[in-house]
Amino acid sequence: MNSPRDTRTTRNHPSGPPMTRRDFVQLSIVGGAMVSLGLAGCDDEPNPNDPSGLGERFTYDLTELSQVDPALIGYQQVALITDALFDANDMQLGPDGKLYVAHDGAIVAVTDGGNIQTHFELDTNPQCFAFDEQGRCFVGLIERVACYDASGTRVALSEPFAGRPHLTSIAVAGGHVFVADAGNRIVHHLDDKLKMIGQIGRADDGSRKTRFVVPSPYFDVAVGPNDTVWVANTGRHRLEQFHYDGTFLKAWGKFSMGIDGFCGCCNPSHFQLLDDGRFVVAEKGLPRVKVCDAEGELLTVIAGPDAFLPDKQAMPGGLSCTRADSPIPVMRPDGKVYVLFPLTGALSLFEPKVTP
Repeated sequence: MNSPRDTRTTRNHPSGPPMTRRDFVQLSIVGGAMVSLGLAGCDDEPNPNDPSGLGERFTYDLTELSQVDPALIGYQQVALITDALFDANDMQLGPDGKLYVAHDGAIVAVTDGGNIQTHFELDTNPQCFAFDEQGRCFVGLIERVACYDASGTRVALSEPFAGRPHLTSIAVAGGHVFVADAGNRIVHHLDDKLKMIGQIGRADDGSRKTRFVVPSPYFDVAVGPNDTVWVANTGRHRLEQFHYDGTFLKAWGKFSMGIDGFCGCCNPSHFQLLDDGRFVVAEKGLPRVKVCDAEGELLTVIAGPDAFLPDKQAMPGGLSCTRADSPIPVMRPDGKVYVLFPLTGALSLFEPKVTP
C-alpha cells in the first residue's frame, strides 16, 4: 500500500470539515497538556527527567498501572503479521474467513503472511465497515453509509445523517443495519437498502439528548441474538443491550483502573460479541485487550499495556499519544486473536497459552 494520505471528506460544516479519529485524539491530548501547563505555574523547579516540564505534581505516569498480573494473561503473541497498517480505522473477518481492514482509502484484505491486497477502493477514508451474509460490505463514510457488492461496486448509499455525524461502527444481520454515530451520540437503525427504520438511544421527549455519553470518537455496536444489539456506552464505562425497537434490556461494566473494569474517560473503545456470548473488549488510554463472559466477568487478558507501550511517541506536555489510541481486536473461530494497533500500524496474532 502507499503511505497514508489525507482522504477525509470535505462536506461543509459550520466549524469546518469533520475530524478524523486521530484529529479528535490529538486535540484532546494537546488541550489536556496545555491545561496542565497553565495549572502548574512557576513554583516547581524544572526536572530534567520530566519531559513535560510540569513538575512532579503534574507528571502523568502510568507505569504501575501498565503492569498486569502475568497469571491473568492467557494469551501470547506468536506473530507480527505487518506493521504497515498505520492509522487503520476498523478490522473485521469477512464471510469468506479472510481478515479485512479499513485503511488508506480502501478496504484491504490481509493474509497471515502479511500480504496486503486491495479489496476495493473508496473516494474517502472508510471509518468503519461490516459484511452481511451475502458478502456485501457496508461502509461508514463519516456522515453516511455506502453498500458495496462482492466485486466492490456500490449498490446503495444512504442520505447524510442530520446534525454533526461521525460514524464509528456498523453491525449487520438479517437485513438490519445498525450504525453507531459518535457525533450525534445515537445508533441509527437502517434496512439493507439503507433506509431509516429508527434510532436507539434518543430521548423520548424529542430533544437531541441521548442516553449515550460519548466523549471521544470510539462508539461500537454489535448485533446479538434474538433481535438485540449491544452498544458501548463509553462515557459510562459499560456495554448496554437493546431490542431492535430501542427498548433497553440490561448492561454490564464499571469504571476501574484495575484490569477487571474500564478506565479513562471513555471505554471500552472496541468490542466483539462472540457466538457463545463472551465478549472481546479493548480499551484506549491504558491499551488493553481482554475476554469477559456473558455477564461481564473477566475471564482472561489477551494483551496488557506492555504489549503496546514500549515505543512511546512524545506529544506536547510530555504525554504519550500511545495512551490515547486503541487496539482493535478480532477473535477467529479457532480462538486465535488478531490485534491491530493503528498508532504503530502493527497487526499481531495472539494465541492461547498452552497449560503445562
